[in-house]
Amino acid sequence: MINITITGKTRYYTIPITFVSNLDLYVINGSKKLTIKDFERTSTTKMMGIIKVSEWIDIDFHIICKITNDGELVEL
Repeated sequence: MINITITGKTRYYTIPITFVSNLDLYVINGSKKLTIKDFERTSTTKMMGIIKVSEWIDIDFHIICKITNDGELVEL
C-alpha cells in the first residue's frame, strides 16, 4: 500500500507491480491511474478553454535494483 498526498489530502492505494529478477538485478514495474476527484479537486479550464487540466493522474514507475556483495539493495 502506498500513500499519496495532493493539496494536503492523503489517500491510500494498492498499486499492482511486476517483479523480475535476472541474476543480481531486480526490475520492479507498476502503474496506477488516479483521478483528482479522489483528492476533492476538480479539473479546471483557463483562458477561455485554451488551457485545460485533465482530471486523470497517471503514475508509472520502472525501478532497477542490484544486490551488492554486502547484501545492500542499491537502486540503479
